[in-house]
Amino acid sequence: MLQLSKNDKSTRYNFIAFHIVITLIGYMYFQLFKNMEEGSKCLVKSLPVIIKNYKENKQKSIIIYSGQYFGVFSLKKTCQSSDKNDTQFSDC
Repeated sequence: MLQLSKNDKSTRYNFIAFHIVITLIGYMYFQLFKNMEEGSKCLVKSLPVIIKNYKENKQKSIIIYSGQYFGVFSLKKTCQSSDKNDTQFSDC
C-alpha cells in the first residue's frame, strides 16, 4: 500500500474541499437560473439535460486592442471581412 506523507494528505484534503465547494456553488447558480425567466421552462429538468439541449443564441464577439485603444466586433463579420479581403491582421 502507498504511504502518504503529511503534505500529500493535506493536498488531497484541499482538493476534496475545493471540489465540494465548487459543486455547491454550481448547484446554487443552477437554482438561481431556474428562478429566472429563461430557466422557468426548465423547472422539471436536470442540469445535464439542460446543458445537452441548450443552444446559445447570443452573437459571439471578438475584442481587438492595440495600446490604449480597443474595439468590439462581431466574430462572424470579422471572419467574413477577413475572407473577403484575403488579408491577415497586422500591427496598428
